[in-house]
Amino acid sequence: MVSGTATIEGTDTLVTTAHVYSTTATLRLTVVQANGCTESDDVVLTVRPLPVGSISGPALVCRSPPRNSRGQTGMAGYSWSAAGNGVISGPTNAQTVTVNAGSGCGASFTLTLTVSSNSCPGIATTDVMVNDTVAPTITSIPADITVQCAGAVSAPNHAAVVATDNCNGALVITHSDETLPGSCANKFVIKRTYTATDHCGNSTSQTQTITVNDSTTPVITSIPTNVTVQCASAVPASNDGAVVATDNCGGTLVITHSDQITPGSCANKFVIQRTYTATDACGNSSSRTQTITVNDNTAPVITSIPADVTLQCASAMPAPDDGAVIATDNCSGTLVITHSDQTTPGSCVNKFVIKRTYTATDVCGNSSSRTQTITVNDNTAPVITSIPADVTLQCASAMPAPDDGAVIATDNCSGAIAVTHSDQTTPGSCATSSSSSAPIRPPTSAATVAAGPRPSLSTTTPPPSSPVFQRCHSAVRQCDARAR
Repeated sequence: MVSGTATIEGTDTLVTTAHVYSTTATLRLTVVQANGCTESDDVVLTVRPLPVGSISGPALVCRSPPRNSRGQTGMAGYSWSAAGNGVISGPTNAQTVTVNAGSGCGASFTLTLTVSSNSCPGIATTDVMVNDTVAPTITSIPADITVQCAGAVSAPNHAAVVATDNCNGALVITHSDETLPGSCANKFVIKRTYTATDHCGNSTSQTQTITVNDSTTPVITSIPTNVTVQCASAVPASNDGAVVATDNCGGTLVITHSDQITPGSCANKFVIQRTYTATDACGNSSSRTQTITVNDNTAPVITSIPADVTLQCASAMPAPDDGAVIATDNCSGTLVITHSDQTTPGSCVNKFVIKRTYTATDVCGNSSSRTQTITVNDNTAPVITSIPADVTLQCASAMPAPDDGAVIATDNCSGAIAVTHSDQTTPGSCATSSSSSAPIRPPTSAATVAAGPRPSLSTTTPPPSSPVFQRCHSAVRQCDARAR
């Protein structure tokens, strides 16, 4: 050693190793030849510094895309190697190297760079963590919506979710539904949460609100038609099954009805407003009204009344017989039978005509009538059963006075009989010889007897030939004593 700082491993060999600790060192080699001569030679050793390897690049990388790392510049050679959760892609002998991270998250790979400069090597290593702790960002999901029916709830639409991530790679889109029940099958809220998850399990979520609210009433397209009937008993029964209705949400509709009655003037005269209502599962309802008019305007039918009759006397007049009237009505209920008499006077109390009208009236005042004719016609003469007896007298002066009171007579009709008389004289041959006949005419009773033929009663004065007369007045010729 001539200068510098160094150590020599062997000094008595042709080849030795010198460890130089200073920038330069001068070594001298002395050779002793066989003849004892010596020869020396100096060598100056210059120590160049070893290259210092360095790697620049991210210490935390995503699984994708590939990441580049770079060694320091100015090296004569580069040699890259990777171990662990990463694989070098492309050349390994350039200043820059490309590494594809492995599939594991939270696992690292070790990148080693060996460089050479001035024939001196240098090594650098670095550990790179493959991990992603940043959640994706969702920028768009399906919009909030409100629909009427459960059947209109749209299916989840992952394709409509727009999301980005700090690391490349496909995001996994999922969803979950949370249903908040409402009051019916078509009234509830769905909270649909869309979640975007990256390859390291980082996730972010946004929620779509789907409101189901059936506020639409059913539509009734047909109900039983309006109808007019005569009788309350003919009012049709309600027919919920005849109601045709549809609903926007489908499902079974509940059909009900209610009647509102507007009274009329009688039991068979009124109006029913029958309202049919269709209600869906959420209580939405609509109604339509059928009008049922009950209007009995049909009169009863009289099939029989007392027969027409002709009578002699007013006293034989039959009493009205409402119970003999037979009548029917289109509606049930008791008919009221009444009657009225219209009298057409005749010439006497037993000669007239009665038109007896029987009327059947139902509960609504509809009525019909039929008329019985009762004819009173007294055409039967009284019967005289006794008058003063025939007499024969001597003298005209002995002529008895008329005695209407002695006449006995009867009549088919009640009432007083008027007895009258009249004389008809047939002259004889003298003043005391004559005959007289006096017809007696019973009058017609003012109450019951009509005018008719009159019977007669006669008294006869014996003619002059009658043996009763013995002689005539002297002033008058003598009567013939012959008996008549």
